[in-house]
Amino acid sequence: MFADVIVDIVHSEVDKVFEYSFEDESGVMVGSRVCVPFGNKKTIEGIVISVKESSNYDPKKIKPIIKVLDSTNVLTEETLGLMHFICKKYYCSKAQALRLFLPSEMRKGRVKEQTVRIALLNENVNVEQVILTLRQSAKKQIKALRYLDVVKQEDVASLNKKFGTQAINSLVLRGFVEIKTLHTNRTPLVSIYGTNKNVTL
Repeated sequence: MFADVIVDIVHSEVDKVFEYSFEDESGVMVGSRVCVPFGNKKTIEGIVISVKESSNYDPKKIKPIIKVLDSTNVLTEETLGLMHFICKKYYCSKAQALRLFLPSEMRKGRVKEQTVRIALLNENVNVEQVILTLRQSAKKQIKALRYLDVVKQEDVASLNKKFGTQAINSLVLRGFVEIKTLHTNRTPLVSIYGTNKNVTL
């Protein structure tokens, strides 16, 4: 497979589309942000604007895409169409137009990893048996145990608000509840997709 890529360089000499190859299972799609080799640079960011099964050039001379930078395409086909309109109307380069749709932090690779702490019951914990070992005055701990038995897991911050930090910490210290840390990438464009609404004028 082959992809047409616009590299993130604002210069008139490179204001064109460059072709790269990729494997089917690599996750490359229209709108993907990718890392590609370019000239003397080992890697540079680019945006895939189209994919195709064949090329007019010798496949052996076409460099491969190094990797896809995001788990989903960051630009839609509508956005890419707007990019072409902006270039034509305002005589700017394709890279300049595409930069308007990408957060600067994303382009600079500064989108930090997000950490979420999740609480869940330890394996082999029988909630009703554990409750019998607790004092009847430990009502918040009892409620938290029964709550986790139903929902299975929830972020620690939310549990602390519902049942109190002291109650959750006590359950963790006694080995009834386990805390796991999940690492996820932030999604600056999470709200880019809207929903269609039927409006009667």
